[in-house]
Amino acid sequence: MIVPFLVFYILKDMDVFERAVLKYLPRARRQGTIRLFKEIDMALGSYIRGQFIVSLCIGLAAYIGYLIIGMPYPLLMAAFVALFDIIPYLGPFLGALPALVMASTISWKMALFVVIVNTLCQTLESNVISPQVVGRSMKMHPLTIIFVLLIGGELAGVVGLLLAVPLYAALRVVVQHLFAYYIRRKTV
Repeated sequence: MIVPFLVFYILKDMDVFERAVLKYLPRARRQGTIRLFKEIDMALGSYIRGQFIVSLCIGLAAYIGYLIIGMPYPLLMAAFVALFDIIPYLGPFLGALPALVMASTISWKMALFVVIVNTLCQTLESNVISPQVVGRSMKMHPLTIIFVLLIGGELAGVVGLLLAVPLYAALRVVVQHLFAYYIRRKTV
């Protein structure tokens, strides 16, 4: 319950935090640190934009699927799928619940069709859409994203799946900066 409030105040006062951190850094390191934080911010922003685009694609796929099976209120049910798909890996299942509940009041056959549509959407998202869209938005190969997700899931389960790609993006920026720093020091 407290996380949204923490996020709000952290985002609201981010410049205060930045100034506090920079105050303790030597002047010679400040520009490089600011550039590092901006590049991490850009990488994480790319990830979030990619996730948003994936959610819209999955919402559209669910809408088409619901239209095909004759689901009542297909746009509303697909909107739930798209909205909850923003939550990686658990969202598609949560987004399918309203459609599944509604379909179960119609017939068991409709409920089965909803399960099939959502399973197809989830499979399409995890294996095709998400690696392609997020990979392009973050300038990463889709196989890299799949491997990062496999490693994150193996190391930390669901939490690892949620944090794997953003952490990889941030670590990649840090390693690039460290490598550039090492090369500069070596040539001097």
